Amino acid sequence: MRTPNPKQRLDWRRIALAAAAISIAAFSAVAIPLIRQEWAAREERRLEAMYATGLSPCGRYRPSDIDALLKQYLPGTPTASITVSPSFSPTVAIRLIGEDLYYFVLEFPIYEMGGKPPPTLNTKGVPAVHHSRVSSEIARQLPLILANDIKHAQAELPLGLDGTTYYFQTSQENCAKAWSPDTDTRAGQFVALFEQLEKRAQPNGISSVGDHEILKSLKLLQPD
Repeated sequence: MRTPNPKQRLDWRRIALAAAAISIAAFSAVAIPLIRQEWAAREERRLEAMYATGLSPCGRYRPSDIDALLKQYLPGTPTASITVSPSFSPTVAIRLIGEDLYYFVLEFPIYEMGGKPPPTLNTKGVPAVHHSRVSSEIARQLPLILANDIKHAQAELPLGLDGTTYYFQTSQENCAKAWSPDTDTRAGQFVALFEQLEKRAQPNGISSVGDHEILKSLKLLQPD
């Protein structure tokens, strides 16, 4: 019986390694795209479930009249805006311009009483204005997170008559809203964030709500 010489043994080893490499390459060519597709599908389902409890599209109505009333009290165009319209209490609003945080309380009718439709804006009303400053990181993150959720706004508004409507904007064109959401929803997290900003903007707000607390809330709202 002939014994294979070392060169023959080496050739068979090379052939076996080459065959294994070809098999691995063939498997990878099929498996990797399938794995990527499955990962992408799972990520899409995760995001869909997350935004399902988030904000809703604004539709036709946007708080443009309130924007017009507040414009004269602002030094520029807001990068993030939150307008809150309760059924039985005054409208309030947050406006962020750079690191400057403004909080308005509109304790007057938004529209003049009486007259024929369409309603006339009450330009004589003077809101209470509070001002504070936030960190550069809040000024950077807040508009980005709001813009992302406005882009993916798809939640259905609950049915109801009396409640509070929250409008979230990064521009006049980009708008989403929530209506008295449950606290354990994504929309509820945005309401909680508004309440932190509301306290932060008022006198002595820095002592009750610090930047680190607001950043913590923003981190919870990151889509990743």
